[in-house]
Amino acid sequence: MKNRFLTILLVFLMFFTIIPKGVGAAEKKTIRVNTDPRIELMSVVELLAGYWPMCQYDLEYTQEVYNQFGSYWDHPVLRKFVNMWFMFGFSEEIPYALMLHLSDPPELLIKTNIPKYILDRAGGEKNLYEFIDLLRDFAKKSQFKEFYEINQAFYKEHVDKVTELLSDKDYAQILEDFFGPNRYGYAIILSPLVYEKGYSINFSGQIYCIIGPFASIDRKPVFDEPEALSRQVYHVFSQSFIQPLTSQNREIVVTHSKLMNPIYNEMMMQGCKDWQAAFNEHLILSAMTAIFLNEKGEEESEKFLTTNYNLGFIYIDYLYDLMLQYSSNRDIYPTYADFYPHILDAISYLCEQPYAPRNLSIVYASDNGVQLAWNDNSSDELGFMVYRRKSKNEAFVPISELLPPNNTPFQVCYRDEDVFEDEWVEYRVAAVGKYGEIFANRSSIKIPVKAPLAPRDISWKYNAEKKIITIFWKYLFKVDGFKIYSIGEERKLVDTLSSDSYQIDIKIEEIGTYRYVITAFKKVGEKIIESIDSPIITINIE
Repeated sequence: MKNRFLTILLVFLMFFTIIPKGVGAAEKKTIRVNTDPRIELMSVVELLAGYWPMCQYDLEYTQEVYNQFGSYWDHPVLRKFVNMWFMFGFSEEIPYALMLHLSDPPELLIKTNIPKYILDRAGGEKNLYEFIDLLRDFAKKSQFKEFYEINQAFYKEHVDKVTELLSDKDYAQILEDFFGPNRYGYAIILSPLVYEKGYSINFSGQIYCIIGPFASIDRKPVFDEPEALSRQVYHVFSQSFIQPLTSQNREIVVTHSKLMNPIYNEMMMQGCKDWQAAFNEHLILSAMTAIFLNEKGEEESEKFLTTNYNLGFIYIDYLYDLMLQYSSNRDIYPTYADFYPHILDAISYLCEQPYAPRNLSIVYASDNGVQLAWNDNSSDELGFMVYRRKSKNEAFVPISELLPPNNTPFQVCYRDEDVFEDEWVEYRVAAVGKYGEIFANRSSIKIPVKAPLAPRDISWKYNAEKKIITIFWKYLFKVDGFKIYSIGEERKLVDTLSSDSYQIDIKIEEIGTYRYVITAFKKVGEKIIESIDSPIITINIE
């Protein structure tokens, strides 16, 4: 299997030193930040029409919108929008892309030819022109222009904060270092009503990043938290590099729709209504993980990957490995577009496999063994392979092949006993099919240092002739030995035994009551760690 650790080292060395072919010293690009009355008008219509997803936070601004425009709940533009949304897919970035082709409200004149992809998602030219007419009427009657002007100070406050934050990092250069150069400029449009993940639109020599707030404080939108803003900028501008490639290869991408089946519910919750949208989001998140590797380090990038896997993006681990391959071979793949065919090929390979197992977890770990569990998503696998590595600079190696017996359910758990205290281990589980294997997520742990378990299952017998008490016990766990104590007015050590001894003979001199306990012990470095006492063994000799 591919050694991710060595690849990560190469990425660190090469990410910012390999210059894509054809790239010379260019004028530094900056990101312009603003609000836009056209975008704000469309977000108002979407809010009143009940569109989803939108900003999820309780904002004073949202209430102001309802106060200003709520009385127009029966305006025909809302019914028209809903019809176009449900019937033709007039959703996501499409309504906002349309607005960029128009002049400011209330006039909304068509300034540039509206492209076919917008016309198709609007139900055709006639349908779209009717919508624009109704939108123009809504803007005039509701006095939208006046509302927008009244809120100028509110908009400017957030624009200024975001502009200042963006000046701390050269986002445009980082993006183009990763994806390759482009001829576009960069612009962010803030909109308090828009869904926080935002939308990306390439238009008229600009990549527009339309984003909503990521939080609210005292019912006011928050756009300017550094980490959240960074994620938004990378997320939405990454769309502009990835989405056109997926659209160009749509006929291939849709053949991979099988991969949507096991994650359908999670993807719908994330706003991805079909495989093409889910695939794009997987690509964006895997690219962001690779960027974060260089920006924040391996630990933070792995956290980001794990968080998104748990949200349902179960193929992100595969795609991240591909991003590492891409980043460490930029002399061969100058741009992301050059590497994209390899991504499609890898996804085609996954489609030949059973559905991926999911949610690999370590349910318990000690030096006695690591207990793994996972969910089986498929019914056509031949079995499972468990892989392990004990260092990040090692490759994963198979430690057991699990083939189910006939007429029984597939095994979804495994115990690895080849582990030691204070040792780091990481696991992967693969469903094995006729043409290969497909993996679940990774799961790792550092084996904790614990006291041994107390001995159990203790019995005894007495030989009256020899006056010997023999105590027996069973013990199945890793241990270095046992200690036997007599319990009376004082606690006294009777004997210390090796780990393979499970009985002791004790000579007594007189009748009476004897009490004993047994402990297990192990050596950890120079220390001896002893278990708690076993249940007290009380022996009455008469």
